[in-house]
Amino acid sequence: MNNIFTIATPNMNWTNIMKRLWIALLFSAILPTLALAQQLGYGVQFGLSASSLGSPTGTMASYSAGDSITLSCIQPSIGGSNTYVSFLTSPVVKVTTVSSGAVTAAIVTTPGQTNGILSNIAVQCSQASTTGSGTGYNVTAQLGPVPTPVPYLSAVANLPTLSTCGTSPSATAGSNSNAGQVTMGTATPTACTITFAAPYPNYAYCTIAPASSGGAAISGGYYISAQSKSAFTYTIGTGTSSLVFNYTCSGN
Repeated sequence: MNNIFTIATPNMNWTNIMKRLWIALLFSAILPTLALAQQLGYGVQFGLSASSLGSPTGTMASYSAGDSITLSCIQPSIGGSNTYVSFLTSPVVKVTTVSSGAVTAAIVTTPGQTNGILSNIAVQCSQASTTGSGTGYNVTAQLGPVPTPVPYLSAVANLPTLSTCGTSPSATAGSNSNAGQVTMGTATPTACTITFAAPYPNYAYCTIAPASSGGAAISGGYYISAQSKSAFTYTIGTGTSSLVFNYTCSGN
């Protein structure tokens, strides 16, 4: 009697079948991880105190609490090269505590974005610019995954810069790279450029809406006439003073 449980499979190679099963299992484990990685950026990890950033070094002077410091970071030399890590956007820290003009505590407000998936790597950072008058800030920071888009992580206090908006325009407190409100200045301006304090990594797309009766009734309308990852410009049909517009932006 033949074994009824025998299955005839001509030219079956069980070794190849097992290999294919292992490959399928491997990709089923890897692909979700890759998808997750695409939703993260990599930059200077957020910290709550100076110790989580690393202790500041250098001969520091003239800093004040609230100063924002834009950093220039490189990887310490390995084999004579420090070009492995580069930043597409610069990290920014906000000074929280000072002693005799020297920074004793700071937090990361913008982690920056690196050129690849880089974790647990120390980078040496020094001050590239500051909103105050302080000098000499240096720190060793740790790279790690951070959520994207990076501009959404900026401190609320990072107001945009306004230009070509008439005389003495203003941005309402709380405005940032994501949303805000702008009051155009006097001298009947016909346009306004809003430059983000924290630019988007690649692209930004913005919309505006009037927040005053004058804007709603303006002759000739209004539209976004230029935009980039770091700024956008809106133009109005008739030069008018003191118009108020709300804006919202998103990007990647």
